[in-house]
Amino acid sequence: MEYNSHKDTPLRFHKFFRFVFLPLSFIITVTSVVPAIPEFFNYGPLYAVTVVYWTIRMALMIIIFTGFFRWRLYAWYCIFIYLAGDVMLNLGNVIINIIDMGGFMDGDIRFIWEMLGFLAYAIFVGAYYKKRRALFSSAKSGDEKTRHCRECNKKLDDDSAYCSRCGTHVE
Repeated sequence: MEYNSHKDTPLRFHKFFRFVFLPLSFIITVTSVVPAIPEFFNYGPLYAVTVVYWTIRMALMIIIFTGFFRWRLYAWYCIFIYLAGDVMLNLGNVIINIIDMGGFMDGDIRFIWEMLGFLAYAIFVGAYYKKRRALFSSAKSGDEKTRHCRECNKKLDDDSAYCSRCGTHVE
């Protein structure tokens, strides 16, 4: 089921994600990454890539948070980039730790469980926002509204008086 109306859509998780999870993630990221930046550069290019990743991640969190204020389409796309980045980072951590240890070790199981947790989280959040795609708009003004049939939820043409799927009269 895809949601098309802000007033008819359950948005509790969205509010939690926007007002609790994103700000806390940003604060945790800044407080753990910023003090470590000089240390990253002492260890070579792999750590420089990590710094770039965390910088992009913080920028995405800000873009998503601000885009949520007006339900902008770019915020919707950034959610998926953000989630994919988290999954890729955790997958990379698993691979790097296995390579560093010369094979699979008992300690690597923590990284695997962590990666699986992030994957489950990404699937959940991705599915949640995929169902709410129609709520996000690329319009710069609130004038452009997409109409939907109240019976079958099909998108309607701007000039149609009847739904082409179920035949319901629309106003």
